[in-house]
Amino acid sequence: MVPNTRGVLACLGIVLILSAAAAQAQSVVTSSQGSPVLVPDNQIVPREILRPTESAPLPGDYQFAAGPPVIPPAPRAPRDDLLPIPSGGSPAAPGPRVAAATPGACTACGDSAVAAPAAACDAPLCPQLFGIAYGVCPGIVGGAEMAILRPYVGDPRVLSLILPPAAGVTIPFTDNGFFLTPRIWAGYVGENGLGVRGRYWQFDQDLPAENNALFFAGPFGPIPAGTTVVTAGHLKMFAIDAEVTQQMDLGLWRANLGGGLRVVGIRHDFGATITEPGPVVTNVRDDSQFNGIGPTLFAEFRRPLGSSNFSLVANGRGSLVFGEWLQRTAVDTALFGTAFDFSQKTDTVVGIAEIQLGAQWRRELPGGNLFLQALWEGQVWSGSASALPGGGNRDVALMGVTVGVGISR
Repeated sequence: MVPNTRGVLACLGIVLILSAAAAQAQSVVTSSQGSPVLVPDNQIVPREILRPTESAPLPGDYQFAAGPPVIPPAPRAPRDDLLPIPSGGSPAAPGPRVAAATPGACTACGDSAVAAPAAACDAPLCPQLFGIAYGVCPGIVGGAEMAILRPYVGDPRVLSLILPPAAGVTIPFTDNGFFLTPRIWAGYVGENGLGVRGRYWQFDQDLPAENNALFFAGPFGPIPAGTTVVTAGHLKMFAIDAEVTQQMDLGLWRANLGGGLRVVGIRHDFGATITEPGPVVTNVRDDSQFNGIGPTLFAEFRRPLGSSNFSLVANGRGSLVFGEWLQRTAVDTALFGTAFDFSQKTDTVVGIAEIQLGAQWRRELPGGNLFLQALWEGQVWSGSASALPGGGNRDVALMGVTVGVGISR
C-alpha cells in the first residue's frame, strides 16, 4: 500500500508542535546562584533571581535555556517553609518549589517582621529570633493598672503586757487590709523597638493596724484608771520613672528591657493621743520621711502560648535611690515626767525590688495591640519606715494583685 504523504507530514507537524509546547511549559531559568530553577507554564520570573548571560540574544540580558526538563537531584522531604509559585492563579502542582517572589519582603512572624532573603529556599519562613525586634509598628503606647495591695510595715498583730502584781493586758490589733492603688504609663516606640516611657504610681492610705482606741478601766502600772489611748498611722508612697525601653526577641520569648531614673518619696506617720483623768492630754508623734532619686533597671518578659492570644508574663524591677531620711519624735506635755521634740536628718539609700507574675490576653488592632493583664505583685522598700517612738526605721513591703489594660507595639 502506498503511504499517504500528506497524512504523514501532518502527523509529523503535530508531533513537532506538541514537543515545542512541552519544552516551553518546562523552561529552565538559571538563577543568580548558578542552579537551574523549574518555572511552570506562563509564570513571570522575578528579574532578581536571574543572572546575566555572557551572550545576550534576548532583550534584558537574560537567557531562558530551552530543552528537556531538568530533573532535580534526590527529592527532599516536604517543607512548610518553601513557597510554591502558583500557575494561572491556581495552586501549583506538586513539584519544585522556589523562594518568595519578592526578595527582602517582610513576613509577620509572631510579633516581629522577618526580612526574607533573596533566595530563602533553605531558610525557615518564621525562624526563632534573637536580638532587636525590627519591623515594630511605631506609635504611642500606654496603659493603666489598678493594684490591690496590702502594706507590711512591721505592725504588731497582738500586744501582751504584764506588770506584776497587777494583772496583765492583751491587746489585739486590726490587720492592715488591701487598698486600691493606681499606676499609669505612656510612651512612644519606634520601628526598631527603641522607645521612651514615663510611669507614675502612688499609695496613700491609713493603716488600720495602727488605728486603735484603748481604755484602761483600772490602774495599770504608771497609767491611772480612766485613761484612754487613741493611735493612728498613715503611709504615703509614690514613684515616678523616666526610662528608655528596647523590645527584644529571645526565641519564643518577647522581652522589653531598659532603665532610667526614678524619683520616689515615702512618708510614714504615727501618732498617739493619751487622755488621763483631769483631763490631761498628751500628744505623741513619730514621723519618718524619705525623698530621693536614683537609677532603675527593669526587664519585662512575655511567653506566647502557642497560636492563642494568651501569654505568660514575668516582670522585674530594681532601683537604688539616694536621698535624705528625716525622722521626728515629739511629746508635747510632761508624759512620764518630761516633754521633748527630737529630730534627725540622715543621708541614706533605699533599695526597691519589685516583681510581677501572671498572664496576659492580647488582640492585634490597626493602631496597636490591645492587652489585658492579671498579675501577682510584690514590692520591698528597704529601710524606709519609722517604728514606734524610739524604734528607728525599718522596711516597708506591699503584696497583692494587679489588673491592667493598655496598648503595646
